[in-house]
Amino acid sequence: MNERCQAENQLEHYEEDRMNSFYRLSLFFFIVPLVTTSYADENHEIGIAVTFTTEGSWNMAEGKVNWENYLNMDAQVPLWKGAVGEAGVLANQNTRLGKGKCWTVLDDPQSFSNIQTDEQIPLSPAVVGITQKISDHLTAFVGVRNMNVDYFTTPLTSLFINSSYGIFPTLADNCSLANYPEAALCLHLVWTPGNHLTIKNSLYNGRASHHWDEAFRFRPSKDGWADAFEVGYSATEHPGSVTGEYHFGAECNSTPRTRMDENTGESYRKKCFNWSCFGLIEQPLISGRCPLGLLLEGGYAPKRKNDTYLYMAAGLVCEHLIRQDDAMGLSFNRSLYNGCENENCMELTYSLPVIPHLTIQPDLQFFHITSHYHSVALLRARVDL
Repeated sequence: MNERCQAENQLEHYEEDRMNSFYRLSLFFFIVPLVTTSYADENHEIGIAVTFTTEGSWNMAEGKVNWENYLNMDAQVPLWKGAVGEAGVLANQNTRLGKGKCWTVLDDPQSFSNIQTDEQIPLSPAVVGITQKISDHLTAFVGVRNMNVDYFTTPLTSLFINSSYGIFPTLADNCSLANYPEAALCLHLVWTPGNHLTIKNSLYNGRASHHWDEAFRFRPSKDGWADAFEVGYSATEHPGSVTGEYHFGAECNSTPRTRMDENTGESYRKKCFNWSCFGLIEQPLISGRCPLGLLLEGGYAPKRKNDTYLYMAAGLVCEHLIRQDDAMGLSFNRSLYNGCENENCMELTYSLPVIPHLTIQPDLQFFHITSHYHSVALLRARVDL
């Protein structure tokens, strides 16, 4: 009887959390637009953006295939003076999962696709909150946020499909972060002291989730916390400039990790302090009709505490080869893991705008994973509205 009562109480708490999340969504999507009618003016309009990505992948050695679909919807609504409400949701459908198969055609540590997930994702929160302009150089965001929105999304990295270009494995593999498809409650600050200098800091709840009833919670005593800091310099808006983009930062966290009791052999969860640092350089090499750029990346995390302790990458991107706004990229990345394991990946990709709002992108990736060779071919199509 006690067990039954406990189960009923847990179910009630679960349903209560779901209803609380529903009320939060109702507040944002229904009440906020009513409030904005009093404060919006002609210079602040409601903005909506939709991106749909469909992708086929093929393991050329084993003959495995998959078809994956990704949907992202974003909306911005003006609130009071200097404030904007933001709402973004995402969804993912994995055909192999739907057929009861292994979720990917290649179980590589890094994950060869930046839209790939190991479970079906319904409409889940990516960004839901309010951005407030504090001064001409400082803005603050409070709400649920995905780390991929703010970090590692530079012009050259966004061309490549391998997920390590979306977020370094020295961060994604070693702690609980608000990394796609998950999000967490966050305080995000952006300071622009100069025309080209940007300083960011993001403080997240230590547990991220793609479930509405978990993403909004703030329990640092139980979940811990995670903080990301970055200094970035960019001068890419000047055509022909020899200066590109330069980003350097660090991430630290105190989140629960699974540990093994040496005496009993039983596992338990304990909060542990951890950190990592990262750097990203995008350097223009050749300007003119077909500009050429160099991409350099590097990340480090203490080896004794982390599964992935070193990541490095280099790539070249050439634009406007056949038509305006197309791009071809060749990159190589390497990740080192505890236990003398390593992964090396070479990626060749080409992005071609076919018609307005539609881009297709064939992609080849070749892997050397701890003495084993693999290859994956992908074809991606993206619609931007």
